[in-house]
Amino acid sequence: MTGPVAVVGRDWLRVRTALAVRPRSVGDTPCLARTVQVCFPTAEDAEKIGIEVVPVGRGGVVEAIPAAGVIDFDVARTTRLPARARGTVRAVFKGLGDRVRPGDVLALVDAADVGKAKAELLQALVQLRLRSRMKNNLAGVEGVVSGQRQREAAAAVTDAEVRVRTAEQALVNLGLPARADALKELDTGEAMKRLRFLGLPDGITTAVESTGSANLLPVVATTSGTILAASAVAGEITDPTRPLFTVTDTGVADVTLFLSPADVPLVRLGMPVHFTPDGLTDTFVGTLAWIGTAADERSRRVPIRGEFDNADGRLRDSALGCGKVVLRTEPFAVLVPADAVRTEGDCQYVFVRDPGETVAYSARPVLLGAADGHGSVEVITGVRPGEFVVTKGSTFLGGELQTTLANQSTGGGR
Repeated sequence: MTGPVAVVGRDWLRVRTALAVRPRSVGDTPCLARTVQVCFPTAEDAEKIGIEVVPVGRGGVVEAIPAAGVIDFDVARTTRLPARARGTVRAVFKGLGDRVRPGDVLALVDAADVGKAKAELLQALVQLRLRSRMKNNLAGVEGVVSGQRQREAAAAVTDAEVRVRTAEQALVNLGLPARADALKELDTGEAMKRLRFLGLPDGITTAVESTGSANLLPVVATTSGTILAASAVAGEITDPTRPLFTVTDTGVADVTLFLSPADVPLVRLGMPVHFTPDGLTDTFVGTLAWIGTAADERSRRVPIRGEFDNADGRLRDSALGCGKVVLRTEPFAVLVPADAVRTEGDCQYVFVRDPGETVAYSARPVLLGAADGHGSVEVITGVRPGEFVVTKGSTFLGGELQTTLANQSTGGGR
């Protein structure tokens, strides 16, 4: 059996790249230890056996690690929106699948805590106004009242300001845009009206004006996206720990693939990831963005995650499919038909027609790479384009090869 052919020219880069992406080795078995030819007396004898040869060619191959996967949207781009106070859902304006933008009101909740917080702010504003007026009046008669009275008036104003800020913060904690400084400039009636519809856009204000309630708390979208889950129902009691809506930016989708632990060292961040969802024929291309640090407890496979552009929304949450991580793409691979390759133990070889001969075929070990998906396989080293390899009849040649090797090992020769 002849040894591997020399690698020359541009094939150096091709071979070096193929050897770098994953460990490879040619098996060390007796079939590689000797040079062996299988010869026929005449070309007609070879034709009777049915020997057919095809030229070694070039073509494109993609070497990848296949894996099953599932689509899920990035947790960092997902917002769960509960009502910030316990109450009753008064109205629902958005539902499952609706697109929303920051500031959109999704639902209204009638919450007693909201009305209480508004009342406390209004009371604090009234107290601040009264105490500020008292302080100013005492300052106008400075020579008549004692300094103690004036200090008490100043302290009372400070206490009222603290109460205003405390009440303002209570409303901010509920997600309502309270601005005490702006309310200070209004009379009590106008401030009461402003507080009643605090946080409500004009369109909704008109719709709920007849309710007379000051307890209304809007559930507001904080990010752009699509509503993937909605549990708000008019009349239902809300719980601050339970989201009413889940909004996700579906413009970017993540695909989680599960790799064998042995394959994980071969992948790197930034590698291309291909994914075809079940039910679709299109393949989506993304980028490897995360490699898990622990295996799944049930499957014992390691999760990795690819990030995909999903501007058209065709990737659906929780959809299953088949994916692969692309280790390398070789447009000028050396290709032979897959049925030309024979395997004996760890040894893989092909029969190559000797140059200028029609009756002599040499067994040559090959180092294989990726399949092209069309019946051919890449040969990293072992043959060159333009040589001819045996396809039909290789089984017969393989038998002759084993007989020759057996005779040589026993000293019988051939």
